[in-house]
Amino acid sequence: MALLLPSCQALSQAQRRMPEHWTNEDQVMLDYVQAESSARGKFPIQDVHVWKLHGFRP
Repeated sequence: MALLLPSCQALSQAQRRMPEHWTNEDQVMLDYVQAESSARGKFPIQDVHVWKLHGFRP
């Protein structure tokens, strides 16, 4: 339970800042952390994935 709020905030920020990288799987994760605990069992089980971003930062 303690990780739900930070997870929701991080996913929402990623969606706002990087919409071109946002996928349906990412949306399912956001929907999951925003859902009531009784509804979370209805979400599909997904494989783990990691965002990899490459770029130059001076």
